[in-house]
Amino acid sequence: MEKFLRNLKNIEPRKEFKEYSRALILNSPQNEYHPEISAYLSSLFTAKITLSISAAATVLIIAGLSSINSQLTGSPLASSLNQKEINKEIEAFNIQLSQVQYYEDSAKKIEVALMETSGEYPMNIQEKKDSSTDESAL
Repeated sequence: MEKFLRNLKNIEPRKEFKEYSRALILNSPQNEYHPEISAYLSSLFTAKITLSISAAATVLIIAGLSSINSQLTGSPLASSLNQKEINKEIEAFNIQLSQVQYYEDSAKKIEVALMETSGEYPMNIQEKKDSSTDESAL
């Protein structure tokens, strides 16, 4: 097999075939122009450039407005240290926390009521629960 492959290496093409192949290769266009690919790439680069310019413009506008705002109103930290505003935020937060606690408690009460009506709630736990709610009401 090895000898056969070495013999194939020594095969020479005919002179006519060699000249025909060389002329065919040299006469073929070296760089083919594909308008579809060119149009796609140009639209892709145009979109990227447009996106980057618009992002840069947005950042510059926000930075400019921020600097104008800080110059007109003073230090941005000074407004956040206003005691009245902080107290309002704390009150709003406390209200939200109490609403969360109310919903959590009501969900537990609904669960207990459903278990009692379905008969799946053990009586000894129910009695302990009733006694603990009576003590907490005092």
